[in-house]
Amino acid sequence: MTRVYPYLALAGTIPFAFCATSLVLGVEDFPVLGSVDHVLSSYALVISVFLAGSHWGFHLDIQTPWSLWLALVSNSVVVALWVGFLTLSPLALLATFAAAFALLVLVDYRLYRNDVLSLGYIRVRGLATAIVLSALAVSGLAI
Repeated sequence: MTRVYPYLALAGTIPFAFCATSLVLGVEDFPVLGSVDHVLSSYALVISVFLAGSHWGFHLDIQTPWSLWLALVSNSVVVALWVGFLTLSPLALLATFAAAFALLVLVDYRLYRNDVLSLGYIRVRGLATAIVLSALAVSGLAI
C-alpha cells in the first residue's frame, strides 16, 4: 500500500505558503474568507491542534515514563494556542504558532528516538515544519 502521509503533510503546507505569498503581495483580504492574517491564524490553529492531538493519542498506546508528559504537553499546547488565538495581536500570534510548531516537531523527534515514529515520517515532518516556519516568518515580516 502506498503511504499517503507524505503527500498530505506537504499539501498541508500550501495554505501557509499561499497566505505568506498573499501578504507579501499586499493582499489584505480574501473574498468570503476575510483577512489574510485571520485565515492564516485559523489554519495554523487547526493544524497545530491536530498535531498536538496526535501526540495525545500516542500517550494512550505507549508505556514509558514520559507518557504522562506527552499528554500534558499536548493539552497545554492546545489551550495556550486557543487563548493566544483569542487574545494576541496577529504578529504575536504568528510567533506563538512558530514556537508551537517547533515544539511539536521536537516532540515528534523524541517519539522517533523512542521507536514510535518512523524515520520516513520524521523526515517529512521536518520538511513540512521547515516550510511552515518559513511561511510564518515571511508572514510576520509582511504584516
